Amino acid sequence: MALVPKGYVMSGDRVVASIENDMVTVIDEQRCPYFLKNISNIEAWLEDRAFDTTRGHSRSLRRVSNLTAKSDAEIALHFYGATITDKYWVKTEENDKLTYEDVRFKTDQLFQLALSGAASDLNHKPEDIKSPQFTVSGCLEKGWKLENDKWYLYKRSNTVEQFNELFTATVSKALGIETVIYEATSSGVRSVNFASGFNFEDMKGIIGDRYAEYDYVYNTINKYFGPKAAFDYIKLLYADAICCNQDRHSKNFGILRDIETGSFVSLAPNFDFNQSVFGDSIDVDTKTEAFADRLITDLCDLINSRKIDCSLPQLTEELLRKATEGLKSYPIYEDAIRFVLQRQKLLNNCLNIENCVQQMHQAEDEEHEDTPDPY
Repeated sequence: MALVPKGYVMSGDRVVASIENDMVTVIDEQRCPYFLKNISNIEAWLEDRAFDTTRGHSRSLRRVSNLTAKSDAEIALHFYGATITDKYWVKTEENDKLTYEDVRFKTDQLFQLALSGAASDLNHKPEDIKSPQFTVSGCLEKGWKLENDKWYLYKRSNTVEQFNELFTATVSKALGIETVIYEATSSGVRSVNFASGFNFEDMKGIIGDRYAEYDYVYNTINKYFGPKAAFDYIKLLYADAICCNQDRHSKNFGILRDIETGSFVSLAPNFDFNQSVFGDSIDVDTKTEAFADRLITDLCDLINSRKIDCSLPQLTEELLRKATEGLKSYPIYEDAIRFVLQRQKLLNNCLNIENCVQQMHQAEDEEHEDTPDPY
């Protein structure tokens, strides 16, 4: 039986695609989500918009809402496929009188249950639940909270993960990269909704799961969104390389689109750093020695093979310490400073060695061209 026998994909109150037995037909090419333009399967799209059911507190969320037997796609559809980070949703035959105002999330209901498993939230009646907590992807416990008319995403984390988020976001910003800024909380970190006023789309619908294939992703971004966006992607990889961010998968970067026109605005700000620097390890001592891993060598391969102008931003120790001085109280601060500077040096050496070899061969070729043929 089809999940959506008949309906529409909406952007606000504008129809962008029709649905017939789960198959999608694009109506508005300019405004339709890329995932649906490229994959055309409503169930897969809805699954991508549901929360991560492997999180511990997800069981409590499903229980209080009577959704324990529902699939990821069914859970998303229960809330009309709506999320905080865009204005897309699904209108079916059964709810064809609804508008976006009817389906958008207006409260942070079940926030404490999502973030900390607070039992007080178990008193809600299932029929009264209309919560954005069912739309939050990722494996860490997290939740949306509405404060002063702004949505904030709260994440639970240990001290090392908290430091990673704060430190890497600060380093990324210091490198001149558009970055989500994280604030420390008593249980982890929080960040304001970076997609407010835009439709955010992660890269899953554009590159699939080929996020580790830098050359393919670079070409695809250049094809879809142009050379500036492609170079902004290089800068993301640069920050990943020197901060050892191991978590750059297809849902951890994306694009911002104009809600009214559907046009591309920019890559989304750099976000999600809990697995950077020292990962989630409390035993930092085993991880502070930098070496040229794939995050470094794969980026070098991309830059060198494409002959990309690699005049990338550089961090001096003085600049790095000034940018991150608010984090000096963390015991691993000095280790992180040394680690990032070591990784930047390794990356620069990799690029310089390769470029020197290329320049040497180029000079030799030019010399042969300029040498007259003795015969």
